[in-house]
Amino acid sequence: MQSQEIIKEIDSFWERKRILFNRYLTLTQRLKAGLEGENSIHPDGLLSQRQDCIHNIQKIDRSIAKNIKAGVTKFGSISKQVKRLIESYQQDLKMIMQAVVLEDQELMVCVQTERERIKTEILRMKHGRRATTGYRQNVRHAPRFLDTRS
Repeated sequence: MQSQEIIKEIDSFWERKRILFNRYLTLTQRLKAGLEGENSIHPDGLLSQRQDCIHNIQKIDRSIAKNIKAGVTKFGSISKQVKRLIESYQQDLKMIMQAVVLEDQELMVCVQTERERIKTEILRMKHGRRATTGYRQNVRHAPRFLDTRS
């Protein structure tokens, strides 16, 4: 494989990976904004889209590993231009991943506060139900009258 082909292949893998990481970051931000109450969202759809991004990134990583394993000797003699290209993509991904980590940490705080809110709401409803059941008559058997005349 020639140097230009290696550059194109590496470029396509890293570019797709960068796009997927940006999409993951965007989905995380939308999910966080929805949990903070800025807009109404369905978190299950966003979570499945995020999972799809993770799955696609893993497929790209497997493809990169397979290509590197197949051409170890070829990649050993790659030019400085290719190495710089790889380093620049690594820096871009590192910056995106740092932003993702920060967003995920903030999202975890939002999820925990939402979880606590839901728990207190359920507890309040449970106490309300208990209070209303205390006013109900528990009639298990038909009443028996002792002064019946036969």
